[in-house]
This record gives sequence, structure tokens and C-alpha cells, in this order.
Amino acid sequence: AAADTVFTQFAAASSDGVIARAGFLARAARVDESLDLLEASWERIPLDNVLRTALSVLASQGDGRTSQQSERVGRWFEKARRQDPDSSSLALLFADFVGMTGSREEVVKIYRAILDRTDLSPQLAAVASNNLAFQLAEPETVAEAEKLVATALAELGPHPDVLDTRGVVLLAAGQGRRAIEDLQEAVLSPSPAKYIHLASALVSERQLDAARKALEEARKIGFQPEQLSPGDRKRLKAVESALGG
Repeated sequence: AAADTVFTQFAAASSDGVIARAGFLARAARVDESLDLLEASWERIPLDNVLRTALSVLASQGDGRTSQQSERVGRWFEKARRQDPDSSSLALLFADFVGMTGSREEVVKIYRAILDRTDLSPQLAAVASNNLAFQLAEPETVAEAEKLVATALAELGPHPDVLDTRGVVLLAAGQGRRAIEDLQEAVLSPSPAKYIHLASALVSERQLDAARKALEEARKIGFQPEQLSPGDRKRLKAVESALGG
């Protein structure tokens, strides 16, 4: 209750406070209140910030989010795209939303459309290339994924998220040892998903004790299976099977 009071006062004082309180409400599983707050602040906060926060709120709930909540944020994207149809950053956020609520095929189609644009900055093009590479990290599309992640790396440098993607792509290409090298660097900026990727690569090379440790690190930093992407859930299942549950 005390934290609620503090965040309420912060939200009344600044746009940063609105974002912080929305996050607090999401962590308390008060998702509808969080979305209400964001919607009421539509004119106070830059559009990208509202939608990025809304995506974070939905992601925090994993499978616990309702279809009504997802549809509500979907309507916000429709409104935002009418207001600013040429925004490339909004297009990338929309791809994140579809990745959370739609199919892999839909996401791939959106990223391809983004990369076909002629008004993308080199940095945003690199981000889109990295994200598409992750979606294409499957044996049948890995050759294209390798080219895309190389493009991202050339522009963004050895950013942990890009190294994570390259590690997943290398794993899909059957290059487990090289994947481990990238993923060990990627987890220096840790997340549960990155540790799942590392565990998956370690399993591919039969380094089971190390894979067990990577999985434990994922659990230590707040690992919640329901918040993983469908692809990462498959990787987790394979890891747990290899480690005996």
C-alpha cells in the first residue's frame, strides 16, 4: 500500500512516473489498471513510450494476459498507425506486438516489409535485421538468418542482443561450439531467455553440467516459462528433456 501511494504520487508528477506506476501495477497483476493509466496518459507521453510500456505490461503476464487486454493494445496500435503511418519505430513496436500475440509467419512478413522501406535509418534497419534473423533461426532458413545477423553485427557491433541472436542462428546451423562462445558473451547482459539459449547450445555439445548451471542461472533471475516465446519454450523443453527434467 505504501509503494502504491508513492507510485501514484510519482505518476501525478511526471510522465516518467506514469511509466513507473504502470510497471508497478503490472508486477502486482493489476493489468487493467495499468492499461487504464496508460490510456489516460495518451496525450502526456510520447506515443512510442506508451506502446513500448504497454508491450512490457502484456509481456510481464505471459500466458496470464487476457485476449481482451491484447485486443485493447491492438486497438491502440491501430490508432497510433493512423496518427503516424510513416513511423519506422512504430512499425518495429508493432512487430514486437505481433510476435507476442500472432504467428511466426505474420512476424516474418512484417519484418520483411520493414526492411523493404527506403526511409529506415541504418540503426533501425540493423535492429529489424537482427529480429528477423532470430525468427529465421531454423535449419530451413538459417542461411538467410546468417546474412541478416551479420548485417546487424556490422552496424551495431557486438551488442549482447546481437550476439545472442547470432548464437541462436549458429545453433540452428549445427555450429554448437561457436554458438556457445557468442552466448557466453551475451549472458554478460543476462536475461532468462539468453540463459535458455546458452543451455540449449551446451546441450548440443553434450556439456550437460554446464547446461544445468545455465538453466539454474535463468531461474535465479526470475525465469518464468510462460513469458518465453514459442521458440524458446521448445528450446527449454528440449533442454529439460536432455537434463532429465
